[in-house]
Amino acid sequence: MQALIKSFSSANYYDPQNPEAHIPTERDELGLIRAVAVKARSSSQCKELFLRIKSEGSSSQPQTPVVAQRPQPRMLPVDMVVRWSSTFMLAHTGVSLKDSIQYFVFQMSTAEKDETKRKKLRELLLTDREWANLKEFHDILMISDNAQQAFSSETYPTLSMGIPALEAMHAGYTRKCRKVSARLHEAVDAALSKIEDYYDKTSCSDAYLVSMAVNLDSKFKHLWKHWTKTMYNETIALLEKIFARRHKELEGQEHPSTAVNKRSSKLSLLMQELDSSDEESEKDEEMVDPLAEPWKKDFVHWMAHEEIIPEKMDMVTWWGLNSQRYPIWAALALDHLPIMVSSVSSERVFSAAGITISKCRNRLKGDIVEALQVLKCAIRKDLIICLPMPSSLLEDILEDGENTEMEMNKV
Repeated sequence: MQALIKSFSSANYYDPQNPEAHIPTERDELGLIRAVAVKARSSSQCKELFLRIKSEGSSSQPQTPVVAQRPQPRMLPVDMVVRWSSTFMLAHTGVSLKDSIQYFVFQMSTAEKDETKRKKLRELLLTDREWANLKEFHDILMISDNAQQAFSSETYPTLSMGIPALEAMHAGYTRKCRKVSARLHEAVDAALSKIEDYYDKTSCSDAYLVSMAVNLDSKFKHLWKHWTKTMYNETIALLEKIFARRHKELEGQEHPSTAVNKRSSKLSLLMQELDSSDEESEKDEEMVDPLAEPWKKDFVHWMAHEEIIPEKMDMVTWWGLNSQRYPIWAALALDHLPIMVSSVSSERVFSAAGITISKCRNRLKGDIVEALQVLKCAIRKDLIICLPMPSSLLEDILEDGENTEMEMNKV
């Protein structure tokens, strides 16, 4: 998205080492909003003035409705060159607080006694046309922001959203290209070119397709709906090869003497019940050629049937619990679902480590920092004590405890 931003704005980003370099020499909507954001944070008086205007509202004009009903930050953010999403938030906040920003600049310029400085402050006021341009740029960049939100997470797998998100972005930018002003055509074309580059790179790895296949919520529904029949069949054929290869690898790891593991009687009975009463398995046997490869039945069964994941259960846990039913698919799922599709979790780790390693704790060694981070995560995520899942075994234990308590009360 940096290509889109650079095509729209040539203004410099804020540099604390050179505080005046970010002020645009030409009329640049994004540069003007950035300059106002820096000005609003330049002193405690400016910050207090901006927050007061924001809370009270401009006395001259009614407030502009909040764009897309997103929560407004307390202050105007200052964006960074390394994070395009920060530039989107700057544009979003600027459009949302249009009237407050205009009134803030007006108040600052009115209070300034120096004529030269007052003139420079007045130049930060955006015209109606410039506000319209900023709003148009914001709406375009929101397509990328929505896509980023779809596959950015630190708590659940999102790789399966990679291809759908890129295709949705490309479709959104293509539609925008027909509607935007001529000035933004170059910026949208640059964004489309960058999206196509990233999309082409997805063909270099099978992980995107496998992660879609093992996603319980979607599987290949997106490909079936949006891809041609020929492309879909080619993808299924590729997935069959991957599945057959993994089946062969797992079969080679099994030994006759250890193929049958010791299981509890309850688990053995459950497996027998599934094998004997599952009508869907009988349907699969009818659908699959008896002379087909041994892995074909499992492949067709998974692709043709829908599984419902229980509420509040994550996908990785579901695959762990169902690895006996779908051993090959579970092996593929546990290999591909942990693949990171965004840097959110890594950034969160660096940020959390920065809080742990303070000026008073700057001599901690790596193993100590690692242990502290793990402990902090375990405490905040309630991972130290995990309550058991509901089961008949748990019911028996609770019932025994109640009986023991009743016996003690009788005595």
